[in-house]
Amino acid sequence: MASAASGMMPLQACLGGLFIGAACGAYMILVGRIAGNSGVMKALVLGPREPTKIAFLGGLMGGGALMKTLLPGAFEAARAPSLAIALSGLAVGLGVALGNGCTSGHGLCGLSRFSLRSLAAVPTFMGVAIVAATVTTYNGTIGSPLPITPTPQPTIDLAAKLAANLAVAVLPAFVLKGTLKEVYAGLWVGTCFAVGLSVGGMVRPSVVINALAPVRFDATLWVLFMTALATTFGLYRVATVRANANPNPD
Repeated sequence: MASAASGMMPLQACLGGLFIGAACGAYMILVGRIAGNSGVMKALVLGPREPTKIAFLGGLMGGGALMKTLLPGAFEAARAPSLAIALSGLAVGLGVALGNGCTSGHGLCGLSRFSLRSLAAVPTFMGVAIVAATVTTYNGTIGSPLPITPTPQPTIDLAAKLAANLAVAVLPAFVLKGTLKEVYAGLWVGTCFAVGLSVGGMVRPSVVINALAPVRFDATLWVLFMTALATTFGLYRVATVRANANPNPD
């Protein structure tokens, strides 16, 4: 398995960000919905269990399983269960429920819509995350940033093939109608999102921790986020133009 500490791969982070941004933008263009991962999970637990949200979650899970097979080196071994992890998960769950959004719903979609709530939420949860990660990992020294390493060519080739297949797979969503369109769009968006998270390194907890703490700084998360945000922002402008030109699509 490739080590997350071996170096930053900014190209791979950009590729992941493009997939994630495309997923967020496509969901708005196709069905006018926010691609919020925490909102999908909340709906599954508390309802309403809309078909498109269930399909979105299915795409995330299926896409993750697919990437585990196609790009196993992108994943780290899961940490052993512990009370700390359980409490952390509970805190995150409560936070995204109370804040009505996460890094996708607020950070990408909300900022792209110029949502005031998102403009307040994103600096808050990212700032607190930086403090928490620093406090829990700081050992008295600040290490040098991870070196930049090139993305392996097989990974680039795989990303290109996945992008081509996803581009073809999205076409039916432009001709389907009603609930079937929303379900198909949700499945496609969830799958595309999962591909982006995997390719971009977000399935390695150490990458996220190293982006938030100064001990061994890794800019992968920030490169991916900015790429995803720029892509989402551009596609949201397309969605706005499309909605104005066709106010009653169905």
